[in-house]
Amino acid sequence: MKDSDWLTASNPGRLDVYSESNISTFDAWIFDVDVEWAFLKVQSWSLYAGLGWQYQKFYYEGKLIHQYSPSGLAGYDAYGDGRVGITYEITYNMPYLKIGTDFQIKDKFTLDGSFAWSPIVKAKDEDHHLLREHGGKICTGDMNGNAYMFNLSARYTFTTSWFLKGGFQYTKISVDGDQYQIYGDGTQIGTVKEKSDSKQTSYYLMVGYAF
Repeated sequence: MKDSDWLTASNPGRLDVYSESNISTFDAWIFDVDVEWAFLKVQSWSLYAGLGWQYQKFYYEGKLIHQYSPSGLAGYDAYGDGRVGITYEITYNMPYLKIGTDFQIKDKFTLDGSFAWSPIVKAKDEDHHLLREHGGKICTGDMNGNAYMFNLSARYTFTTSWFLKGGFQYTKISVDGDQYQIYGDGTQIGTVKEKSDSKQTSYYLMVGYAF
């Protein structure tokens, strides 16, 4: 995990604090549901459209390796002592529109590709800087934006029931909004602008049985 802070109002482009931490805990939940309608079928080829909704939740815990100030500010140089220094959680709610195609190359081999776009992404995040003074620092954000998702898969049917399927998925999410900051003892810090970009790539291989 890499954390960067720009603190100087008179020079907002200057990186003032930078740190790197080892991820000690990572949990992820992804739930996706959609309804599809094949509106065009021509022999072994078809086009379909759909509506869907995807929910994502990610949770991290990081142990500090080293923090310092690239711009030379005093008081920010520190090394980790093995304790968890930061926790971070972010959730996405993404209703989306989808279009895709199926292409049956042979009786047993099928290709599928789809593209989905979400114009209304709702995101919330929360991070705790546990080792800060005043009982730590808590930042909560509320953001909006958009996302797109690309999927490509291939399926090979061995028998009337058993099949092998593999694929590639790519998701890009861009959101921005406001982040509210407060110390752990209740002291209010203020509200700042926040932006989050997420790029997710995955590959999968599965064996299935169709009833």
